Amino acid sequence: MKALKNKSCLVIAEAGVNHNGSLELAMKLVKEAANSGADIIKFQTFIPRLNVTKNAKQAKYQINNLGKEVGQLEMLEELTLSKE
Repeated sequence: MKALKNKSCLVIAEAGVNHNGSLELAMKLVKEAANSGADIIKFQTFIPRLNVTKNAKQAKYQINNLGKEVGQLEMLEELTLSKE
């Protein structure tokens, strides 16, 4: 953080879950954020089984976006990057 002391603000790129569970895509997002002038990139992390029940269904927009119908838990597990 020493190099950031002279900046008046930090630019934070929001990646969210746009990596779709892919480490390769996450790394591309990091590169693009850096190329765009971002100082930091933020990814969302979560443990699906702690946030949603097995029986929760997807919203219609989620089914449309994924092109398939699965449960919320399965969908979120596919969007999660592992700790490794």
